[in-house]
Amino acid sequence: MKKGLIKNNKIGIFVIFFFIISLFLNLNGYTEENEFNEENLLEFKFKGTYKNLFLFQKTDNYYGNNVLPSGKKNLLADMQRVRFSPEITYGENFVFYMDFDNEVVVSNYNKSREFNTLWKGEEFNDLFHLSWNPYHGEDLFCKTKIHRIYLKYSVDDFTLSVGRQQVRFGTGRLWNPLDILNPISPTSIEGGEDQSGTDVIRLDYYPGDLSELSVVFNPKRKNDSLDSYDYDSSNYLARYRLTVRESDFAFLGGLVAKRAVFGHDFSTIVYDGSLRGAIIYSKPENSTHFWQANVGYEYTFKNGIYFLFEQFYNQKSLNNESELKNKYLDYSVNGWSSFNYYSLTNRIITYNRHYSGLALGYDFHPLVRGDQFLIYDIEGTSLFSNSSIKINLLENLDFSIGVLMGKNFKDGKESEFNELDNHYLYTASLKAYF
Repeated sequence: MKKGLIKNNKIGIFVIFFFIISLFLNLNGYTEENEFNEENLLEFKFKGTYKNLFLFQKTDNYYGNNVLPSGKKNLLADMQRVRFSPEITYGENFVFYMDFDNEVVVSNYNKSREFNTLWKGEEFNDLFHLSWNPYHGEDLFCKTKIHRIYLKYSVDDFTLSVGRQQVRFGTGRLWNPLDILNPISPTSIEGGEDQSGTDVIRLDYYPGDLSELSVVFNPKRKNDSLDSYDYDSSNYLARYRLTVRESDFAFLGGLVAKRAVFGHDFSTIVYDGSLRGAIIYSKPENSTHFWQANVGYEYTFKNGIYFLFEQFYNQKSLNNESELKNKYLDYSVNGWSSFNYYSLTNRIITYNRHYSGLALGYDFHPLVRGDQFLIYDIEGTSLFSNSSIKINLLENLDFSIGVLMGKNFKDGKESEFNELDNHYLYTASLKAYF
């Protein structure tokens, strides 16, 4: 692409979307002659959310901007986010949707590696850079971003969607090996709901009520630049899903992060619960192949208790692959780069290979829910705990508190949960919908 597009890509995305809107409306037979007769088909909705998230954690390994930890520190941060979500629909065929975020973060560790990792976010190799940081001072950080923006057009058995959106494949709850375009860790603070999407062109074909074929093209920059491009800089996926009685089976294949990938997932009903599993094979361009897999069972008892058990396996983990760990440490210090990007992105990264997860949930009252997540790192002999209480204060107002804890039982391999041992992370959140 030309440099002119690089300099103006924030404007260019809206030009592209406007062009696609016009194209879709024309495909649907929209003309000036029938505008008046069909104007009732055009609908505009506007909604949004306000979220306040407070975090507190003590640490003995505060890095700041140093290569080595510089000592102890109490980390405090308060994030306020206002999200505007306009939506335009035209009949049953056309949808335009956007999440526009404005964030302010006040913390006592703004100019640090820890802050950049948790709050600043990066768009390395994303096709469009849709975030702006108007101010980053010692105590205050301001950010504006387009969280999601996409167009969706449906006709007959086809649905085409274009833009920044979530692409979720796979059936896993805590770990989802097939969710490789938007991978998320089960220890994530905000969860998948507030995770940014990715820039894709997606086509779904429904040959029948019980089957679905999805093809996804995820264009990427090369070395975070649009000046040059080659085939394997981007991601390509196809997935076929089939329902047979009470079971779903799906098969996935493609090229992602310069890795050939092939996967399978399933879900079926067993004793009124859901048995789920997935496996994926990855062959990197310049490295050895590896497998990731999970299996789990989900059940809700008659008394209302929600139960989930899940087992996860990651063949190529940080502690048994020195080259991968070196690239992870480079990312931790320097952020994304052409050196570490393709080895770490679009996959689940763990320190060890075997993990067991347990989730419990219960509605103590129609307005009060408690959740407990436990993850045991078998090789690291470490336990992770995430306990939370959510209270619906008003019809459109939720309040939640939680604590993330870690416990090392004996000398095992290094674990991602070690930092939480005796250094608990406390959270409090207020979320309003309008």
